[in-house]
Amino acid sequence: MATAIASSFTLCQHVPTENEDECQEEQYSLCPHCDLWLCIPHTLDHQQIIQANAHELNDRANQVRQQLTELSIDYLYEDCKKKIDEWRDQIHAEINIRHAEMVQQLTKLYDELAEEVKEFKQKKIESFTHEIVEPLTRMLTKQKQVHPKELKTLVTKLQSLEEKIVDIKKPNVIHMNYDEVKLNGEVNFTRQHPCDEIEATLNIDPSLELEYLKRAAIHRFQLETNGLALAASDNFILTFESPSTLLLFNNEIQLRSIDTKGNEVWDICWSDTMKLFLIAGKKLQTYDIIHNQIVDTSVNNPLSNSNIWSVTSYFHDVLLLYKHDSIKRYSWPSFKLKTMWPKSSYLEENSDSGASCIRLNDIGILAISIRQEDLHWRIDLFDTQMQRIHRGVPLTNNGKDEWNFPFISLTNNEWNFPFISLTNNEWLVMDESSRPQMLTLVDKNGKLKQQIEKEGYNLAIMGGRFLVLRHSNSLLLYKLSQ
Repeated sequence: MATAIASSFTLCQHVPTENEDECQEEQYSLCPHCDLWLCIPHTLDHQQIIQANAHELNDRANQVRQQLTELSIDYLYEDCKKKIDEWRDQIHAEINIRHAEMVQQLTKLYDELAEEVKEFKQKKIESFTHEIVEPLTRMLTKQKQVHPKELKTLVTKLQSLEEKIVDIKKPNVIHMNYDEVKLNGEVNFTRQHPCDEIEATLNIDPSLELEYLKRAAIHRFQLETNGLALAASDNFILTFESPSTLLLFNNEIQLRSIDTKGNEVWDICWSDTMKLFLIAGKKLQTYDIIHNQIVDTSVNNPLSNSNIWSVTSYFHDVLLLYKHDSIKRYSWPSFKLKTMWPKSSYLEENSDSGASCIRLNDIGILAISIRQEDLHWRIDLFDTQMQRIHRGVPLTNNGKDEWNFPFISLTNNEWNFPFISLTNNEWLVMDESSRPQMLTLVDKNGKLKQQIEKEGYNLAIMGGRFLVLRHSNSLLLYKLSQ
């Protein structure tokens, strides 16, 4: 009977493997696993396979039950909470920046008003003595009678002065549109001029117009070598001539030549607080114009081949960017190390290859020129704790790794991208790496605001009146206004 039900094949239908012979046993039953007629041994083998599958399914079921038991969405809350905290920190940083900007505007306005009040007091005290006190004293001590018209004149003068004093003491002499201020909105301080009764509104100072720089330079100072390092105070210009000389100029002539004691200089900055030029290279030096003295500081270079790439200052703090990408903050005049930030603090992993220049503005915002892996440059802005406030947009698009820097060896793949701080938390960038070379004004959010073609290596602002441009073997001086 079984033989009749089975197929015409009398031998086991087990499919042999490559190294296995065909089964010579007779068919016994139809296997539900493979739908083939198998012998008893192969039927038992397939049963073991089915049981193994059943055990695997049981293990999987246990795992799913465990997952179901432990199922939780707590991580969703934690992830969202982390993002909210990051948003809060970002907003706090932006608020601190806006607060500093507003305090800067208020301080400027207050100083102007305080100077007016000081002058008013000096003038009015003198006139008060001559026009009121002396006539009234004479009227009461030397005259036997007092004429009502004379008395009325004194009353009028005294009343006018009293009204002026009341006007000066009014709380709305300085007014801020605080009820209209938004995080990204403009802030206006409206003030009265009670001393002369003229009203004015303090708005943000106008931006620099780069169109002025398309005109011819008003002066050219000839140099002997190509170079980079350049800085300016209100009245002086300091630049570096290879191999070890600093040259000091005013806006008309060269004044001095200073030996750097063998220091090859990469960057210079002026500190208005210290009244010194800070000079960065193989070592950090200071130069005192009044005493014509250059001094080596106590700042030690940790590596013999790690030049100080850039230097900037803010009040009594000095920040140094080292060639191998670390930034250190020192305290002046002791030059004691306060903080050190590794490159991971300001370079983005897998997208940035290095930094070349640092500049602090007058409210403590740090700008860093950063080179991306794709060879683009951008300017990022950071707060005093090295927290990124704004990520700038790319400034150049070179396309390939070609650099024309006669002042830096290309064989070491070194580069620089100098820039300086302007008013209104804006930044002027001399992009020597682009073709054509570009002079770019970057706003407080790291965005491009103005841009013109201009050849040059480095630049400095001299007292808000002149722009000094380091160009080939010369310094060019441009007026910043009509």
